[in-house]
Amino acid sequence: MVLAEALAKKGWSRNEIDHAMRVLHRGSELKSRTARVFESMLYWLALVLAILMSFLMAVLLVPLLMISSGIWSGLALIAFGVSFGFLFEWLHCRLETITEKRYLLAGIFLPAIAIINVYIVTRLSNTLSTLVTAYNPDVYVAIHSPMVVSAVFLISFIAPYLFHKVTLTRRAPASSA
Repeated sequence: MVLAEALAKKGWSRNEIDHAMRVLHRGSELKSRTARVFESMLYWLALVLAILMSFLMAVLLVPLLMISSGIWSGLALIAFGVSFGFLFEWLHCRLETITEKRYLLAGIFLPAIAIINVYIVTRLSNTLSTLVTAYNPDVYVAIHSPMVVSAVFLISFIAPYLFHKVTLTRRAPASSA
């Protein structure tokens, strides 16, 4: 119904909106079985790729968390969170555009996995840092709070989504003029 509301704001009549919605609905009904299967496969493939990217990002964080502390680790974590958040938001928007569906599972599942990964990786890097310090006390390694690291990552991960929603809401009234 978002489309119908957008068309109404642009001055379309009720008949024009109804006709456009019928045409779009009929088009999705006429999709072949192959096209529907492809859309479903595309969604699950994108979900699996996003999960793998989340694991890769988490693995890349281990050495970073071990060697950096203070503002540098915070900035690096924010950079990781924002870039992964933008990538996820872009992927999520493209999926919704292609398949004309909302994907609540991906919208909740992927950020949850990313946050859990960051928490686990922070604990792992703290354990590795403790082991390195035990074997070589002269080496400096950083210890981080998993909750703080996860919170910073969560905020920076969600920032692109919020930015996208704010720019869409600002753009909507301007386009109806």
